[in-house]
Amino acid sequence: MPTDIDASVNGSPKQGSLLAWSAVTLLCALYVMSFVDRMILALLVQPITQDLGVSDTEVGVLIGIGFALVYVLIGLPIAHIVDGGARRKVLIAGVVLWSLATIASAFSENFWHLAIARLGVAIGEAALTPVAIAVIADMFPKERRELPTSIYMAVGVLMGSGAFILGGFAVDAAEQVSPVISMDVWRTTLILVGLPGLVLAALAAFLIGPAKQQEASAKTVVSAEEALAYLRGDGLFFLLLFICIGFVSMLAMGLVSWAPTMLIREFGFEVSQAGFAFGSVGMPAAVLGTVLAPIVAKSLSGRFGHSSTPLVIGACSLIGSTLLVLGLASGSTLFLLIGVAGMMLFLSGAIVMPAIVIQILSPPPLRARLMAMNLLCLGLIGQGMGPVIVARIGEVRGGEGGLSFGLMITAMLSATLAISFAWLMHRRLNAPETQRSLAAASEAPSV
Repeated sequence: MPTDIDASVNGSPKQGSLLAWSAVTLLCALYVMSFVDRMILALLVQPITQDLGVSDTEVGVLIGIGFALVYVLIGLPIAHIVDGGARRKVLIAGVVLWSLATIASAFSENFWHLAIARLGVAIGEAALTPVAIAVIADMFPKERRELPTSIYMAVGVLMGSGAFILGGFAVDAAEQVSPVISMDVWRTTLILVGLPGLVLAALAAFLIGPAKQQEASAKTVVSAEEALAYLRGDGLFFLLLFICIGFVSMLAMGLVSWAPTMLIREFGFEVSQAGFAFGSVGMPAAVLGTVLAPIVAKSLSGRFGHSSTPLVIGACSLIGSTLLVLGLASGSTLFLLIGVAGMMLFLSGAIVMPAIVIQILSPPPLRARLMAMNLLCLGLIGQGMGPVIVARIGEVRGGEGGLSFGLMITAMLSATLAISFAWLMHRRLNAPETQRSLAAASEAPSV
């Protein structure tokens, strides 16, 4: 099957580098805003729970499984449309929807109002990454895709913590604006972070053109049945990879969702201070990890072949989780932040790996849907389970250190599961049928 899929698409000339990199810059800016709009709720937990009377677990559901279920379920049909050539319209509609939904969140009066608004954010943001991966593949030849793809995915890893720095600035700005418009600071913050997306959506109309391969793609779209057959057969290692990274993300999302609140409750930080502190240690560590992990995997590939990927992911999971647990157990703010930085360094390196593997080894007509499958596992396992598990364990334990304890247990659980699936992926990658599939993908024409 992979040979037929790969051979069905012919190579074509790529667009000029100036336009291509301008599009990548815009996609990265949109990714930044999507994370700010997605994660701003985690920074505003304290005022929202006080004003709306919701619990930590309910907020964890909104940040986690409630958001993730919608995000991943809508992501697959969107990716199918994107694989067929529709990109610009899907992208613009998605950006406008999530921006307006973020603004609408500011006018919530109870849990259900907030939940409906978050539903709109999830639906809108589900369009972005499948479109971005397809656009990059369309505008860059195969041998030049790794850099723009790494940059785009690095933004996502970076904003896992960096969103809180921008959110901290938004809170500070809202504190100045709120008295003028007679609105609570948390409500004003949501309005301020929702507005930039509308401006970027207008720019997308000029920089993101229709797919250059649109007519060809329409004739070579792989059916859902064929895609599932590929994942059950030659592409099984992709599924194992996505589940593995989902468990890595479970800890990462648990941390980014609750670390600011933990700093506020257990270490006496103000809201904006918590955002700045977490972002300041997490951002540079995430950037470094995202850059280093593909380099390390590539350097090890000469000795381990494709098995360098599960090796790097397993090592990153073990080391990152251990550093976080040690930081949490220390009881010291300094050592905690060092542990957070170490975890972000190693886990960010692991999380960026699937996008690189998809761009290099996947059949071209399945690229957007494989990326959507990756996002599905990140959403259901990572964002869906991480924030809720941390909050629930913290509430069951109770006491001042509840969130710290919840993060420690989640770290140990996620590392165990991630390493287990990394081992299964290693075994699958070395199976003869997988080796033949990878050889066929490497010889396929660029699209």
